[in-house]
Amino acid sequence: MFGRARAAAAWLAAALFLCPSLVADELDDLIKQLEEPDYQKRNAVEDQIKAILKPGDLPRLEAAIGKEYKVSHYSLVQLIESIPGEPAKEALRRILRDKDGTTAYYAFLSLSRIKDAWATEYVLGLLADEKVPDDKKTNLVNALYSVPDDRALPVLRRLVEISKAEYIRTRAIQILADRKDGGSLDLFKRLASDDKENESVRGAAAVALIRLGDESGKALVKQRIREGKLQYIDLIGLTGALGTKEKAEEYFEDLRALLVSTKEIAIKTHLIDFLARMGDVKLLDKIETFLESEEEGVAEAAARAVLALGQSAEGLKKYLVSPETRTRLKVEVAGALLLFDDFDGLGLLVEASSNGDVAVRRSAVSHLGNARVDEAIEPLVARLSDPDSTVRTYAFQALRETFSTLLPYRPFDWERLGYDAATPDAAKDAAAQQILREFWARNK
Repeated sequence: MFGRARAAAAWLAAALFLCPSLVADELDDLIKQLEEPDYQKRNAVEDQIKAILKPGDLPRLEAAIGKEYKVSHYSLVQLIESIPGEPAKEALRRILRDKDGTTAYYAFLSLSRIKDAWATEYVLGLLADEKVPDDKKTNLVNALYSVPDDRALPVLRRLVEISKAEYIRTRAIQILADRKDGGSLDLFKRLASDDKENESVRGAAAVALIRLGDESGKALVKQRIREGKLQYIDLIGLTGALGTKEKAEEYFEDLRALLVSTKEIAIKTHLIDFLARMGDVKLLDKIETFLESEEEGVAEAAARAVLALGQSAEGLKKYLVSPETRTRLKVEVAGALLLFDDFDGLGLLVEASSNGDVAVRRSAVSHLGNARVDEAIEPLVARLSDPDSTVRTYAFQALRETFSTLLPYRPFDWERLGYDAATPDAAKDAAAQQILREFWARNK
């Protein structure tokens, strides 16, 4: 996939021997390219840098990490980690000490991967120190997920008590619940029932009680649902804790009421998916309303729910033919039907894969990848030259999976195809398409 990257790396390796200053200039140029927002292109740049990277380049990588966080910081930290030896470890320690926020967190993750015990001790000490400002702790609280022993637990409890930052407190509560810390029960009960406490903290504490199996959490969470105070992040924690229909049933009525009353699209779509997955058939009483919703993703979730609850696909098919149905909903209905081996919407997906709306194309191509039928091959091959890199990526992955299903005994060498979904190139794209069409014609 990254043939050009490998060729460039080989050229640069030769240049290192012939002209070190030229390679130095090239490294600086490549470091600037790490700000590329497309992760596939950024990964290709990282590969080029790794091919020419030497221990002596360490100061230049470290110097490139400025005070303001940028996309490239993640790549730069990983590149430093890739250099063996103590100097790289010391550089990562300096970044952890001297930088704030996400950049410091990346450095901690790198140090954790190379088993640096100092990093754990440093982060535990920093988070426990009341004199350290919250803005330094905000992202590093997530580092405690990676501390395997119980040393993190008292630090997390202390953060819940002393921090003034809502994110730090709620995140610490979530981590304590994930770690099944029974020592936090009394703390959570006090926070969840305190009318003067921050609402986000109260919600996180109430859900944490349920996750820890404490009965007092049920009434507190149900009250928050009825008052419309349950936040999206709390809902994710709650539905994750319930897990089975037996546990979820006693919340169905309240969650259906929340589904009708909430204005938050993320809560609506998550609730529709969750209630359908749990088998709440009473959800169908309101499903027509959600199928006709114009809110992003709501109608699509409703289409999935109808089929997940075992209803006839015929009720959905009217949306495929109605001139009043939005194209995006038609695509999602067709995709939902495919999941249940109903191919009546396949032709619509083929047509939508070349729609002028990039969001429609992305969705159609993604669903075509689930079809795994002959009719999907040509529209997917055609989308390899799409101007949108996400559509190209979806099409390429869908073709790999479809070929694997339809031609299990005729493996195709995808690496030699020379196709790069991240970088449109008319000539190379056309060549790849021709190779795939000829291979398919010979072997179908």
